Amino acid sequence: MTPLLSDTNIVSILFRPNHPLQDRCKLLVEGHELTISFMTLAELTLWPRRNGWGPERTALLRMFLKGYVTLLPDEQTCEF
Repeated sequence: MTPLLSDTNIVSILFRPNHPLQDRCKLLVEGHELTISFMTLAELTLWPRRNGWGPERTALLRMFLKGYVTLLPDEQTCEF
C-alpha cells in the first residue's frame, strides 16, 4: 500500500459523516496507507477540549485516529 499523508482538513472531512466532500475524499484515499504528521495529531486531539466535546464524541475521534499512522519528526520522515 502506498502511504498518503493527510492534512487536518482531509481528516476532518473524513471524520464528519455528513460533510458534503466526504465521498470524494474517501475515493481519493481509498487503497492507501493513511498517515498524518505529529502536528496534525496535535491539532486533532485539541478539538475536543477546545470545542467542549463530551466523552463519547472524544472517544469516537480517538478510535477514528487509530486508522492513521502518525509520522514523527525525524530524518526518515523528512525524506518520505
